[in-house]
Amino acid sequence: MSWFDANPATLADNSVIGTMSITLAGNPPSASDVLLGSTPIAAKASQLIAGSINEFVPILQNGSVCLSANFGIAGRITREDNVGIGNVSVQITGSGVNQTTVTDNQGNYSFSNLNAGGNYTITPSKNINHKNGLSGFDLVSIQRHILNLAPLNSPFKVIAADANNSKSITGLDLALFQRLILGLDQTLTANTSWQFVDKFHVFSNPNVPWTPAYPQTRTISGLSANITNADFTGIKIGDVNLSNDPTGANSQWNEDRGLKSFTLQVPDRVKVSNGLVNIPILAGEDLDLQGIQFTLEFNREIFQLVNLNPGESLDRFGESNTNLNRAKEGVAALVWVSPDGYGQKLMAGHKLFEVVMSVKGNSPEWIELADKIHLSDEITKSAAVGNNMTEYDLKWEISSSVAGNRNTFQFAPNPFNRTTTLFMNLNKATNVSLRLLDTDGRILFEESKWLEKGRQLWSLPERNLSEGKVIYYHIQTDSEMFSGRLLKLD
Repeated sequence: MSWFDANPATLADNSVIGTMSITLAGNPPSASDVLLGSTPIAAKASQLIAGSINEFVPILQNGSVCLSANFGIAGRITREDNVGIGNVSVQITGSGVNQTTVTDNQGNYSFSNLNAGGNYTITPSKNINHKNGLSGFDLVSIQRHILNLAPLNSPFKVIAADANNSKSITGLDLALFQRLILGLDQTLTANTSWQFVDKFHVFSNPNVPWTPAYPQTRTISGLSANITNADFTGIKIGDVNLSNDPTGANSQWNEDRGLKSFTLQVPDRVKVSNGLVNIPILAGEDLDLQGIQFTLEFNREIFQLVNLNPGESLDRFGESNTNLNRAKEGVAALVWVSPDGYGQKLMAGHKLFEVVMSVKGNSPEWIELADKIHLSDEITKSAAVGNNMTEYDLKWEISSSVAGNRNTFQFAPNPFNRTTTLFMNLNKATNVSLRLLDTDGRILFEESKWLEKGRQLWSLPERNLSEGKVIYYHIQTDSEMFSGRLLKLD
């Protein structure tokens, strides 16, 4: 290095007269000695004294230089709605580093003191509380996606719907999620509870987000500055409506979303017959029911659960819809989702379920139900899904006005393809008139029958249901009238 100027500069002690840039090769040490010498060019300097230039040999002082700068990598992990996800384990590996940290409740994480030039991979993971945020709402949404009635509207929701990590969504995924809700399984054996995607990944086909494979890690090569945006999007498997607790502390969703209530009614007392009681659970209001779930708790000192049966309203309800494994503890769980994706039209007073119990010991003729049976969230949170995917909390009502005395009427299936059947439960023998009309008010079918007390069926002729997609019905008994509509599928 050399420098000359006709106008000499006056330098104070410790003045910087030059800098040197070097390129590192291989895997250098953290520091290196710097030696100043006179080979191959001799060290000399000139100074102006009394108008004359005088040369002299400067004193060379050796030193050292730091070759390794420390940088940091930080990021944030959120749901697709930008809510931070806490308690995510984040691992960094590479260039001799293998460290793990955990995100805070806002989803933030960071690593520091990382060597410059290093190559690092960030891998988030979380595999706790598989049931977190999972409900009948998700089952209904996934069912409607499978039937192509209402496809899931983001690639993250599609990934969330894949219970067995098969890169597809089928009825098996529904069955696996249903077992989680019922408490029959505690984990998804073929999947983790959360999946993570590099925040900056763009899905080429949002409807098939698995092709090509989405990046679940983030790699930084040749670290040369602080990185603050190593971000990821987290996906809670099974939860397509983002109702999960993002910290993962609770298996049931815990946010207060101001939901409407749907009432389940039971009589205040039931008659004991041959040591058994049949407890009807009735709809308290009209509702187009898409799905329902709840935990039923009962006094095990008095009752022993025999069965949990559907009423006439729920299609394809069977053993797979219940968990009776803890019945000896006085607890049972239930979940049902409309199999056709259109829902089931309920009328107030319609029997949804019937709980069959044996009565222990010497039983009276009647048993009061107050304080002996109620809803809880012990296994499955109590909730329902109605028309337009409206979520409802369930309300439990024990009332003397219920008493199982109401006439109930229900068409099933509804919607239907070719024909449907009217299911009735009559509290006494009565005349029943049925009239069907099209949207113009034209009568398609009209008939009256005298029917005995109890359960009755009325199968409708296909020829009377051949016109129009919407058919209105009117049912008249000696004391009541019911109206509604039937939907015919193409």
